[in-house]
Amino acid sequence: MGKVRAAVRERIVDCAIRLFSENGLENVSIGDISLAAGVDKATVSRNYGDKEGVYDAIARRLPDLRLDPG
Repeated sequence: MGKVRAAVRERIVDCAIRLFSENGLENVSIGDISLAAGVDKATVSRNYGDKEGVYDAIARRLPDLRLDPG
């Protein structure tokens, strides 16, 4: 994976953590994540599949983090 792609993936996860923490998992869409990260929805989907894929990436990075489902 290239440095740019890794940076984009990290930015997506960082933005998702903030959005999920502020709004709850159920109240955040892939569109919300993509807008916050400055990428299109296809980029989020290509890298993580869906919102649950983004959440799984967060869980791997921060295994002790607990997010309110909404």
